[in-house]
Amino acid sequence: MSQQRSSNTPVGTAPQALMRAALWAIPIFAGLALFLMVFQGFDVLRPTNIAWLNGGPIDPQSYYLGWTFFLNTPWEIPPGASSDYGLELASSLYHTDGVPLMAFIFKALGGWLPRPFQYFGWFLLMNLVLQAVFAWLLAGRISEKVWFRLGATLLMLFSPPLLWRLPVHYALTAHWLILAALYLSLRSSTERKSLMWFGLIVLAAGINPYLLAMVLLLWSADVLSRAVFLNVGKVGLLIEGLAVVCTIPMLLWAFGFFELSGGFSGGGYGLYRMNLLAVIDSDGLSQFVPDLPGGPWDYEGFAYLGLGSLFLIGVVLVRLLSQGHRGWARIPKAMAPRFYPLAAMCVALTIFALSNRIGVAGLNLEIPIPDRLEAFANLLRSSGRLFWPVFYLIVLAGLMGAASLLQPRGASIVVLAAALLQIVDLYPQWSKAADRYGLREVGSEWETELVSDFWGTAVGCYGEFRIHPTRNKPDGYESVAYLAATHSRTTDAVYHSRLDQSAVQELNSRIDRQIAVARPDPNALYFLEDGSAIAAKISGLDPDDLVVRVDGFNVLIPDGISCFGEEIVDKELDLDALIEERSRLSESPVASASTDRVHLMDGWYGAEPEHVWSKAPIARLALVLNQPITQPATLELGLRGVISALQPSIQIGVSLGDRQPQTILVDEWSESVRIDLSPESARASSGHDQILVVQLENQTRRPPVDVGLGTDSRPLGVGFTGARVVESDSGRRASGADGS
Repeated sequence: MSQQRSSNTPVGTAPQALMRAALWAIPIFAGLALFLMVFQGFDVLRPTNIAWLNGGPIDPQSYYLGWTFFLNTPWEIPPGASSDYGLELASSLYHTDGVPLMAFIFKALGGWLPRPFQYFGWFLLMNLVLQAVFAWLLAGRISEKVWFRLGATLLMLFSPPLLWRLPVHYALTAHWLILAALYLSLRSSTERKSLMWFGLIVLAAGINPYLLAMVLLLWSADVLSRAVFLNVGKVGLLIEGLAVVCTIPMLLWAFGFFELSGGFSGGGYGLYRMNLLAVIDSDGLSQFVPDLPGGPWDYEGFAYLGLGSLFLIGVVLVRLLSQGHRGWARIPKAMAPRFYPLAAMCVALTIFALSNRIGVAGLNLEIPIPDRLEAFANLLRSSGRLFWPVFYLIVLAGLMGAASLLQPRGASIVVLAAALLQIVDLYPQWSKAADRYGLREVGSEWETELVSDFWGTAVGCYGEFRIHPTRNKPDGYESVAYLAATHSRTTDAVYHSRLDQSAVQELNSRIDRQIAVARPDPNALYFLEDGSAIAAKISGLDPDDLVVRVDGFNVLIPDGISCFGEEIVDKELDLDALIEERSRLSESPVASASTDRVHLMDGWYGAEPEHVWSKAPIARLALVLNQPITQPATLELGLRGVISALQPSIQIGVSLGDRQPQTILVDEWSESVRIDLSPESARASSGHDQILVVQLENQTRRPPVDVGLGTDSRPLGVGFTGARVVESDSGRRASGADGS
């Protein structure tokens, strides 16, 4: 008896299903190919290869350091906390951009992991493959033609904003989250949509807060669309909304987002914007499209479409204009009312990305906004990034226009040609990235500035490594933090996405006091900037507490002789030589025949022809006198302020040592400030008869561009033009000093 085919099984179904499954190899292969092009191989996938993270920009160093401290620290409450990385400034892995979702998984497996260990290579590979997969899915909603889908996938895979971030900002390369959110937004079926959105939002929360914000905004537009235009049950939408609203704060708490006690609104909105011409500004990354003028931080809003996408949009516009009303009638789906919330959200995202400081090439127009609104906007201060969903919708609009206005064969040819143009246009970007960013470096150790045998002894004697004065990303922090991480020590040398500035000031003040009274923590090794090293040397340290110079670093070693032996005295810092060296670097802001000198200790920018500007709320200088102050005298300081009609005055606190600050109101461009001195007060300011330490405190740092003074975007405090000490009885003490 012959076997008969079931009447319920359509002929050819199994081969067609197999073919559809095989087609998924196209986007997967495309993602792999781009990965190979950029990284020139698979070495970055080796878990113990960490050298490539130290070969280029500073950001990948912070990702690895944050992850390593997190891995080596026992689980805390909340789980994402990482108290060893930062000490008093510590927050969590979340604020080092270490991709908490991946970090939690691998920390749970920590007992089985080799050391060192990194997962960033696999994360980047995953992002590129998923970018191609979701681009393939989105293209399938426009056309089922394989060649069309391939061209569309390549256009969205070779996305300039994605490629620009790829070697530098790893978490921000998860653009597939945006594509997945757009896919759900454009998906007409509501089956399991709530569950898909919830899962996507959870993934975004575990990767990056900016991407989470974008996904949440697209989700909210889709919820509104389903409620108003698709008549989805309100109870189901309410449950979905409550699930998101209740779950996301708990996830962010677990990941450590709320561990930052202050500084969420750290300033920068309006600086890290998108320029109005960003979609056609290649920023030098194109072979054919020129770099346009722009603001110094417009790179955060980099949104160049690429020559291929511009070509595609141009073809569609020409075709649309030539067909008139018939052309518009061919793309009714794009005008469907259910997409109105999505369109409104795109307008809002674009406005936010442009910010209140609108830039058109090199021109700027500032629209004042209330301080509270600006503080809220600073939660997402790199506002230019928020344009990315609109960026991909522009590309999708071009693809939809090609599919609607051209014959299927013609549409496929145009889209493939656009993809080819895109790849060729961006060739310099992805072909040289490996060399430019050190991505081909291979090794299980970092090369740092700390090469002396001194450090091997130091890690056996001290449990804390501190940089003073500290701040976010202090000079040399990566070498100090790497030394601490590889020897299971703690450190305040950090680079976090956000840092509580009040905690920074409090910590620096405490260490300043320790140094001033010559009582450093015996468990801490201090890496001191030149100004702090001078302060330590003149504070009257215990003979066993030494300031030494090793590998270019000034290092305060409490009870150093006990740790290193008598021979360490040979490395002791020469105070006079340091002051002389710093004075020679001055290019003095004010010419003077004086033999006294001023050394800028900390908190200053580089010297300019006539002055030097403070860059921190507290800036200090040391006036090195020709002879001690033996009778009442007057300190004269030349100070400048960032003064304009928008900022008519600034308040400056001037103090000497432990004396209470004297508040000075500077309401003119340049003023001379006089402070009475006595031999006792002068000596108390430094503990040294011939060095006078002056501290200037200013909380009103603002960029001149903000107050209508030119285009300087640096946050400037007080300008220092010179200083001298004049004896009160004669007013003519022959000693003056210039800023160095």
